Parts: sequence; structure tokens; C-alpha cells
Amino acid sequence: MPGVARAVAFDCPLSAMQEGYNTVRIGQVGGQAEQLIVWAELRLE
Repeated sequence: MPGVARAVAFDCPLSAMQEGYNTVRIGQVGGQAEQLIVWAELRLE
């Protein structure tokens, strides 16, 4: 569906973070319509 936008959020405990660089991986379930990620944002509280 062109023009459809949605946001998803996932909790990540601060203890899972490490000093320096951290890698975030996002995957799509097979057999679904193709999606394009245009923005990723991390918020530390």
C-alpha cells in the first residue's frame, strides 16, 4: 500500500547496551509484502 506509514517500538534494557558502538538488526518475516525502513531512532532514558 503506497503511502502507508507506521512506527514500531521495542523496549531494550539499558543493561543490553555496551560501551562504544552497538549494532541494531531489523528483519522482516518471510512471505510478507516488502517494506522499506526510512528512519530508525534510539532513545536512551
